[in-house]
Amino acid sequence: MNPSSQHIVRAHFIEPAPLFSFTDLESRRTYAQQIETYIQTLFDDFRPRTEHIAAILLVNIRNLAPNGNLAPIKWGFDNHRTLKGTLNCIDAFTKHYVLHLNPNNSNDSAWAHAVPETLDLRPDHSGDIDDDYLDALTDPDLRDYPEDIDEEDKCRKRDGDVCVVTGKANPKIFWFSPSTLNNTVRNNDMTGNLAGPGGMITGAPFLVIRMPNPFCNKRKLGGSHKAWNMLCVDPALYKPLTSGLCAFKHHEDMPRLKGRFGQTFDMETDWQPLMDELQASQDKSYPPPSSFEKQPITTSGEPLRSGHVTYVTVPEQDVRHLKSAVKVHWACSMFTSLCGASGRPYLLSGKEFGNDVFQWVQDQARQEEE
Repeated sequence: MNPSSQHIVRAHFIEPAPLFSFTDLESRRTYAQQIETYIQTLFDDFRPRTEHIAAILLVNIRNLAPNGNLAPIKWGFDNHRTLKGTLNCIDAFTKHYVLHLNPNNSNDSAWAHAVPETLDLRPDHSGDIDDDYLDALTDPDLRDYPEDIDEEDKCRKRDGDVCVVTGKANPKIFWFSPSTLNNTVRNNDMTGNLAGPGGMITGAPFLVIRMPNPFCNKRKLGGSHKAWNMLCVDPALYKPLTSGLCAFKHHEDMPRLKGRFGQTFDMETDWQPLMDELQASQDKSYPPPSSFEKQPITTSGEPLRSGHVTYVTVPEQDVRHLKSAVKVHWACSMFTSLCGASGRPYLLSGKEFGNDVFQWVQDQARQEEE
């Protein structure tokens, strides 16, 4: 260790930065209106859902600019079907991710409408199957990859077998990228089918095509079953972390927004109320989830709040993978929050956006808030 580094004082708190700038929001609103109008020229019954608006708010704005992946006309070609399908895919990717985030979800009756997941092409996909879809299919001869207990042990050893946030003993192991996203050929294919659009909101290299990576690799399962993908966390934090209530981007708590999951979004009447709620949450510095029985105390002895800084030491070669894993979790948690589904991510539309029974469930949940 460099002698001078022994006296470095590490900050325990950094004020959370604003989620969006006013100029950025106005640009995104304009793009959203253009996308709605454009898709309606071919699909006159199309109405954007809140999930579509959440996607437009989160993708890199370059994707919305002329010739971007979500631009109405890309390189001179009409883009109606692809654009509509991609917006649905981003929603489906997020719901797929949060379903797997907590291993108990598959046995939870609230998720019954989404289990088992269907192995199909991207939702709302129209037209012939192209080479990229076929190229994304996982090698069918790969064997299932078991959950790696040895890697969990490495995580516990690295974190001192205490929560990295509160310092409490007997922690749970939190996986940023869930173990079941890539542990079988079928699960890997389901993740791969949605990986491209998923990468648009996460900003992480989640693609399986042309760019193999530990998260979704058609030639190797379980690439993210590593200690760098895990943290020791207090059981009191585990549920909020796995249900869209908070995330690690300086442990940022998600905005508390009204339930709008599955709801048709009117750009004229619904935009400003959503912006007002985001501003109110930002003005309060993103308060912790009300579901906390009592506010956790951090290792520095202060109450946990958005902006608390957690330090984790990983080998240099693993840093970029950890950063990507954190990005994916944060983006999916924020998407869930923007739809008003924090704490109840099963209410995201996902692939069930056209299911009449599930739409009724969403309607009932929204009405209970009124």
